[in-house]
Amino acid sequence: MRVTYQHKVIARHLHDAYGRISGWPFVSPQEIEEELSRQEVHLVVGDYLVIDTGEGAIGFGKAAGLQDLSAHGKQALIIPYSELERAFHGQHAEWVEL
Repeated sequence: MRVTYQHKVIARHLHDAYGRISGWPFVSPQEIEEELSRQEVHLVVGDYLVIDTGEGAIGFGKAAGLQDLSAHGKQALIIPYSELERAFHGQHAEWVEL
């Protein structure tokens, strides 16, 4: 289980965008990074990040299309790769300025 740069970008975006949602179980981006790594989430263009928040423990996964969503509960949060890609470009611009 290795935390990748992709996990770091996704974790920061999730924390910034969704961290204030009631019931969000993660306190820091590092917790999200570790969970993405533990569940071996690796996304490619066209994938969707699925955050399954129902039935107890939160679970991360990915879906390539509608057919892949059958494995996830109806409370799942679906985030398109394009949103994560935009977050990457935004974060990278911030990091370059430092």
